[in-house]
Amino acid sequence: MRDRDVVARTEPAKVVGGDYYDFVTLPDGRLAVVIADVSGKGLPAALIMPAVKIALRTLAERHADSGSLLAELNRIFLDNLPPASYFTPIYAVFDAVARRLVYANAGHPPALRLRDSGEPEWLVAEGPAVGLLHGDVHFEAAELRFQPGDVFVFYTDGITDAADAAGLDFGQGRIVEAAQGASERSAAAVVAAIHGAADAFRGAAARSDDATVIAVRVPRAG
Repeated sequence: MRDRDVVARTEPAKVVGGDYYDFVTLPDGRLAVVIADVSGKGLPAALIMPAVKIALRTLAERHADSGSLLAELNRIFLDNLPPASYFTPIYAVFDAVARRLVYANAGHPPALRLRDSGEPEWLVAEGPAVGLLHGDVHFEAAELRFQPGDVFVFYTDGITDAADAAGLDFGQGRIVEAAQGASERSAAAVVAAIHGAADAFRGAAARSDDATVIAVRVPRAG
């Protein structure tokens, strides 16, 4: 996006992790944001990520439709993943000129849109994880118009599933609260606020899963 304010940060549970994110610049100033969570953690999950990155970037160059891209990704990986392996990506394309976001979700936790007014909206699109189902698998492509001041948050379940000493999950509601508290600042501030809130909620307990947050903040005019 023009004058884009886009920031990502990942915190692995082990030395290497199974979360993956990427930003792909497309023709006409469009920007693809990708986040994915590979089943498992540590080295086995990390070894799958380079193949995911190469496939996604190759498909992004020739697919205009987010849903078709994920369907093709599923066909590629069905026979090329280790047994019982799969991953859950979101592929979202921001068009700054048209102020349009087109996205598809393959079994991943829904992204958050925080409107300039502070009103939250969860971006829900249907589709199974990549690498699980054979046959003609459909991935729904959804579209929305965004406005200056909107903030979008993508994350992995290492954030929402962070548990406190009593076993209570951090959850999606606390993502909204943390994002709202930082939404008037930068994308970096939003990412830091969500990670900080999840870490504080978890307390002294060790991180049990990789945790990734991406924030996309649409600049205000002027």
